[in-house]
Amino acid sequence: MSPIRVTVLNADGIAAEAIGTLAADVGILLTRCATSDALIAELPKGLDVVLASQVDSGSGSGIDALIAVRRRDPDAYLVLLANDVPRALAGMNRGYLDAVACAPFAADELARMVRRGGEMAAERRHERAHREDADALLAEVAGQRDMLTRDLEQRSLALARAEALLKQQQDELVRLETRGVVSQLVRGLAHELNNPLAAILGYAQRLRRMWAKDDDAVRRLDVILGEVDRCRGLVEQLRNLAAPIDEEVGPCQPERQLAQAESRLRDFGRAAPPCVIVGAIPAVLAAPQSLTRVFEHVLDNARLAGATRCWFSGIEDAGRVRLTIENDGATPDEDAVRNATRPFFTTMASQGRRGLGLAIATALIREQAGSLDLARRDGEPGAACHITLPARPITASLPTITAGPGAGETVLVVDDEPLVAELLLDALQENGFTGTVVGTVADALRELASGSVRAMLTDVRLPDGNGIDLVSRALAMRPELAGHIALITGGGDPGHHWAAGLGCEIPVLGKPFRLEQVGKLVRSIL
Repeated sequence: MSPIRVTVLNADGIAAEAIGTLAADVGILLTRCATSDALIAELPKGLDVVLASQVDSGSGSGIDALIAVRRRDPDAYLVLLANDVPRALAGMNRGYLDAVACAPFAADELARMVRRGGEMAAERRHERAHREDADALLAEVAGQRDMLTRDLEQRSLALARAEALLKQQQDELVRLETRGVVSQLVRGLAHELNNPLAAILGYAQRLRRMWAKDDDAVRRLDVILGEVDRCRGLVEQLRNLAAPIDEEVGPCQPERQLAQAESRLRDFGRAAPPCVIVGAIPAVLAAPQSLTRVFEHVLDNARLAGATRCWFSGIEDAGRVRLTIENDGATPDEDAVRNATRPFFTTMASQGRRGLGLAIATALIREQAGSLDLARRDGEPGAACHITLPARPITASLPTITAGPGAGETVLVVDDEPLVAELLLDALQENGFTGTVVGTVADALRELASGSVRAMLTDVRLPDGNGIDLVSRALAMRPELAGHIALITGGGDPGHHWAAGLGCEIPVLGKPFRLEQVGKLVRSIL
């Protein structure tokens, strides 16, 4: 059992004899201090019981010293050796003191008080340690609860996003299916309408020649011929609205297609207002002739709105390019903005417009993974047509290391777990990559020697070695693979990059993994 650590501040020398007997007790470790500062300096060593004599207020008070101890060590047992009992009791009632010893001081009574104080100090420290342990446990539990709550919230948010994405994809699928059905109906209807229109047109022309001298008949037949031409144009526009793009999509420079659109409109006698190109226009991924037709409809729409000038600009952000054609013509109202791309909506019906121009342009842009919308110009009269297109391919083609994996070039998967290897291979195939699976270092080295491997995913633990050694040997055999290798591991930090002694950073994919992570990882190393 540890001795009771007793410190005495005996400034006035009272109870010297009784205190002296404490020093002889083997169960008590006694330290004497002459000043309050010396007493405070003893606190870091750990005190069980503190005895302080009460001196005159002019020389400092033992109560003041004990109060200072209480503030620093609330567990110590504090005893005042009192010669002013009323003042000592007042200090005790305020919670500053644990006990008061009054003269005459009996040695055995003082020893009992010290032992009781040592026990109480030990109990206090024990209880405090329990409370601190309990508080720490509660804090840990609260932390785990908060972490679980955050995890649940994140999972709920992810689920909500997944559900929203699924609904969006379902709606898009329904839209595409509906569009496909409508396209077939429109193309069939256009074919059926063109037959009677051809008959009407032919017979009207024959009648006009027969009655060429009858001015009234000629006037009426000209009306018929004009209306047939209107119907023929409407059918052609319906076919354009429903027809899929029959040209390849590829990189193109928008201002070239804009210039072609302006030229075609001039040839048709519908010259568009001058268009000023503002800044550099980013290249887009589009079907060139279809994009030209889109610009034709947009510029013609500006012409009909009375525009005298247009402005063409473009910005690229996150793999998309937003092209904007502004004009200073009539400012569209909210109804016109909302319905601008809806087929057969027009604010110019009295001028013979059928409301298909922007609808056809929108259909063409959607076929190219883009979008089109009409808006008012910011702070200026007129309208702005925004066309958004990909800045690069949106469908996954096999990525390249230099000029790109050609025939026979593969991603080597090294994993001795058949199910994991199968998942990796499926993920590669879903993302448009060709994969080869082996389960050992020896087999991997043979594949690497074949020369067809352009990237490698390898597990860290393998039956006949480990992935780190395999990476080192692979880089020695094929230095061009540097930067095109990734590790797979069931342990460690998945975000860690192994670089020691390899001369390059190696990204690590941690198990378990999501299939989309595999595609992202492979794209990052190819």
